[in-house]
Amino acid sequence: MSSKPKKKVVITPIEIPPEFKDKVNNVRSRILFLSPSVMRGEERECRKNDFESISNSNIGVGGFGKVYKVRHKVSKNVFAIKVINKKKIIEHDLVE
Repeated sequence: MSSKPKKKVVITPIEIPPEFKDKVNNVRSRILFLSPSVMRGEERECRKNDFESISNSNIGVGGFGKVYKVRHKVSKNVFAIKVINKKKIIEHDLVE
């Protein structure tokens, strides 16, 4: 049985304009684009600390991560947030 050699994935980081540095999260390697409202300067990017967990454990598991039920601290809206593993996304060649 032969195994395919893993192809090396090269990711070109998304460049953030200097005027948006205070509105976006400081991540080492950004693979997702910014939302249009963040790019227009209307709001800042959501952060983990903007939410509080409602349940003590995850409410689901997907192929790339776990799903948690959370509440936005300011608006009190309830959301399901999927926490994904960036390494798995890259391994499955799901980035352009």
